[in-house]
Amino acid sequence: MKTKTLLKTTALATLTLLFTSLLTIAQIPFQGLVANNEGGAGWDADGTGPEPAGYGHIHPFGWGSSLYYAASLDYDNIDPDPDAALAHFLDDINGFPLFEQALANHGFSPGQVKIKFGLTSEKNDIEGEDWFTIGDMHYLNKYDGYFYLELDGEAMVSGFIKNYFFTYNNSVYNDWPFESNFTRPFNTSSGSSIQVREVAEAFMQDMQSEELRIVIEHMQSSGQFFSTNGRDGVFHEITWGELKPELPAGTLVWDNEVSGMWDTAGSPYIVMGYIKIPDGETLTIEPGVEVKFNSTERFDIQGCLIAEGTEALPILFTAYDPDIKWGGMVWDQTPATNPNSVLKHCIFEHSYAYGLETRYNCGGAVRVNLVNSIDMSHCVFRYNSADKFTTNNPAGGALAMFDCSIHISHCIFHDNSSSWGGAIIMGSNSNPVIDNCLFFNNESTFVGGGGGAGLSWDNSSPHLVNCTFADNYAADAGGAYELEFGGTTTFTNCIFWGNTADVGAGQISVFDPDSTADLNIYYCDVEGGLNGIQPGFQGEYIENIDEYPEFITVGEYPYVPDTSYFNPSPCTDKGTENALFLPADYTFPLYCLRGNPRINGPVDMGCYESPLTVGFGRSVESDKAAIKVYPNPSSGLSEISYLLTADCRPSTVDLRDYDLKGKEITTLVNEKQQPGEYTVHFDASDLPAGIYLVRLLIGERNETAKLVVLK
Repeated sequence: MKTKTLLKTTALATLTLLFTSLLTIAQIPFQGLVANNEGGAGWDADGTGPEPAGYGHIHPFGWGSSLYYAASLDYDNIDPDPDAALAHFLDDINGFPLFEQALANHGFSPGQVKIKFGLTSEKNDIEGEDWFTIGDMHYLNKYDGYFYLELDGEAMVSGFIKNYFFTYNNSVYNDWPFESNFTRPFNTSSGSSIQVREVAEAFMQDMQSEELRIVIEHMQSSGQFFSTNGRDGVFHEITWGELKPELPAGTLVWDNEVSGMWDTAGSPYIVMGYIKIPDGETLTIEPGVEVKFNSTERFDIQGCLIAEGTEALPILFTAYDPDIKWGGMVWDQTPATNPNSVLKHCIFEHSYAYGLETRYNCGGAVRVNLVNSIDMSHCVFRYNSADKFTTNNPAGGALAMFDCSIHISHCIFHDNSSSWGGAIIMGSNSNPVIDNCLFFNNESTFVGGGGGAGLSWDNSSPHLVNCTFADNYAADAGGAYELEFGGTTTFTNCIFWGNTADVGAGQISVFDPDSTADLNIYYCDVEGGLNGIQPGFQGEYIENIDEYPEFITVGEYPYVPDTSYFNPSPCTDKGTENALFLPADYTFPLYCLRGNPRINGPVDMGCYESPLTVGFGRSVESDKAAIKVYPNPSSGLSEISYLLTADCRPSTVDLRDYDLKGKEITTLVNEKQQPGEYTVHFDASDLPAGIYLVRLLIGERNETAKLVVLK
């Protein structure tokens, strides 16, 4: 791994356990009032003074502008008072017993320790990179500054901070809280008196090799302005702040090129800035790893990313602070000479499309441009967004594809938002196949946009198979989906229900002023039928229904069509396997989104397949299966257990094993039994590898479990 590893939990496990209670409360409060010649200075510069010309952006909430440069009052004689600083320590110190004792031993008070900050700036001051606005919150980064702790005017401790996160809440007037990134403090007291050196050493011992954060909870403009030496600025004062040691369990990843292996021993990986997998390199992430982005920068893949989790151990990509979203992953013209990247059993959350470049404001979690070498399946996209207007309109809160035709399967998109296409956009001649996916509670937020869950745009021709769109919302048109400007969008075996729009029909909108967009809908359940599609379309509408799917929730899976005997869903067995209505060379997957085997003839509508039976119809949905097989998978002897509950009268129990073609393998039980728990043994050692079905009939009750045989 080429990343710079600063801290690993494994190396400090014993120390962490020893000091856990101490670390949870460790902090040093501080205050910096202008009346005491303390606080921060912010200014713009015209270039005639010490700094190059630099001007901040106009504040988005309508008052003045941000200030490009910042430092503490002592910087470069801005306040010539010899005691000028950012702040001084207060008495209520927690978690630094050696430091407090050393101060007392040498007759010092906490107030004699001053914090000073060197020069920091807004870098390029580019919206979407260096500052951004989400709702009422204005976020501002200032970059690359040193801090210093001085005791009675002598050097004690210092550190370098990569950047600071300033925030402004428009609902709270004149308050700029901020917190610094992580920093590793260093003892810089070698030239100071022996008393100060001992205090500095005690401070470092209390830190226990932790990272340090500087947090200012309340900082306001003092109203005192200055204009001198080419600078035009204002003083700010701090009513409350804290130095906080933190022990982030895991690995800090600074701006760097990354490759190699990220394993669970180093998890979570806390990404501190822009990272990139170079062309020709591969980064592999183990199942169960968490990656937390403490930066708004993007993750750029020019090589190969293998992020292959499991159902039990997914890989999490998230923001270190959910209020400050990370910048998502980008495949932009990644050379095709690299192996396929793999995203499987991954969770993407709390990301945002910050970029100003064309299309970089699309796809909050994943952006793909002119790349087809990505395998994506069994992923969850949630709480991601894209709504920044730049050179093009923002679209695809979770995922954006341009000029690409990747295959996306068995994914869940929920609670994502964008101005167009709340969850996904497929644009500029993109022709992906998307199957067995669930879209719910996504929204397109712009009046003039459309597609609560998805958008096809600019001659794109996606084909969506066995997908479910439910309870998505559009502030304009197409509660579930919108087509724009050419191409042919096709839906086969899909469900559209409960989607709403403020303009026009609730399900699908066709915005096609040039009459070049085609829409084909085959074997789907569309709420409102043709009335759910507006303003109509060119294309085919074949064997579709308009009936409530009888949604229920089964375990962790919402929007499952009910298959019970008393309330059967009209979507059961109503799909098609006819190649005329499917993508070219399409093969049905072995399993649906929920893990039930897909039936070839007839298939269900939507992302779920109801549990299998053989020759006796569909089984009853239940959160608690009456039949269990262990071990499973198996290469030999398995135990098949089932429960007859107390409300079961003595009934004839029929337990048999079948292959997927319906051929009976063996009869395990066929007799009357009393209520109770039963176990029988089944020897699969002579069977070929594959999937087999164990069917249990108890009176009218009918349940099936699958058994996977391995060799």
